[in-house]
Amino acid sequence: MKTRKIHLSLLMFFQLGVVGSFLPIISIYLKNYLNFTGIEVGVILSVSAIPSIIAPFISAWVVDRIITSRRFLAYCHGFAAIAITFISIEQSFTLVLMTYLLYMIALVPTFALVNALVFQNSESGATFGSIRVWGTVGWIVAGWFVSLIWKLTEGPDNMPFALWLSALFSIIMVILTVKLPKLPLEKEKAVSLIPKDAFAVLMRPEVVLLFVIVFLSACADKFYLYGSPLFLKNIGIDKDNILLILSLGQFPEIIMLFALSRMIKKFNFKSIFIMALSLQIFRFLLFWINGPVVLTFFGVSLNGFIYSLFYTAAMIYLDEFTDKKSRSGVHQLFSLVYVGAAGLLGNLLAGWTADNFVMGNSLNFHVFWIVPTAFSLLALIILAVFMKGQRA
Repeated sequence: MKTRKIHLSLLMFFQLGVVGSFLPIISIYLKNYLNFTGIEVGVILSVSAIPSIIAPFISAWVVDRIITSRRFLAYCHGFAAIAITFISIEQSFTLVLMTYLLYMIALVPTFALVNALVFQNSESGATFGSIRVWGTVGWIVAGWFVSLIWKLTEGPDNMPFALWLSALFSIIMVILTVKLPKLPLEKEKAVSLIPKDAFAVLMRPEVVLLFVIVFLSACADKFYLYGSPLFLKNIGIDKDNILLILSLGQFPEIIMLFALSRMIKKFNFKSIFIMALSLQIFRFLLFWINGPVVLTFFGVSLNGFIYSLFYTAAMIYLDEFTDKKSRSGVHQLFSLVYVGAAGLLGNLLAGWTADNFVMGNSLNFHVFWIVPTAFSLLALIILAVFMKGQRA
């Protein structure tokens, strides 16, 4: 069983490494390497919202009924490896947009599939945290490796290496996946995309409130993903060091994965959410001030705390309202809001802001960072006024 746990940990390591190698710098790649406009970059990044709508349909109708989750995960990563390789050699906005959409349609379902396979092949759910933490390690290692290669091969032409590494990691994921034990098909599995039980949970005022707050905060978070690599480059950070600096935000996540359960026992969810949104506002204000670079690095390091205290805690809080019948549907709806709706609006708005507020030849970050600060502040006010302090 120890060998099985190592196998699952490697699966999680390379799954997060697939995105950790390129996602933190994709806005720089598109804007500075391919010379796309701000809104073009926003449009490309926003298409990742579409698979979050398609994925529940695939999950309900296809996975484990027509094709096993194990085999489907292997096919998804095989296609993803091909698609991102094409992205690395394409120059046209239209071709990059269409290929990135196809890439995300293949990639987005893999996260839920990996989680499901880890649970299916683990001794118990209690081991999930110790396996999931290797995903964060994989994200960090992938970023560091790209930075190392960039340092060893100077020049702008080395930027596609980040995408090539992602393709390699997807190929490794195919190999690791096919090595997992085979699972039987469940052809008679009940099909229910979003059952009425999930809508019953959604109608609860506490859940509606949570979804509103998550939507506002996630829109702000898209500004961080879009703007942070561009901001670091704007303040003089060499391209080769950007991934290293952005990885500072992942280290706290490792700590918080172990500490969050204790915090939930000690504090109510409202207090935890207030901490997270306050940190999110503080981070954007640090970027807006643009003071000593050490303060910017500190702002980047807050990302792991914000993610764990807000988004991970939000999923735990939400789960307390569910039962066996409603759980899957409720979390699908959560993904539609968090990844889909917020991803679409947040990325488009970030791209529009980047194009319409410039200073000289570069983005006016004083204006850019005010927008997510406003979203986060609105979320905090709504939370403080309307959320009750007791547990779910």
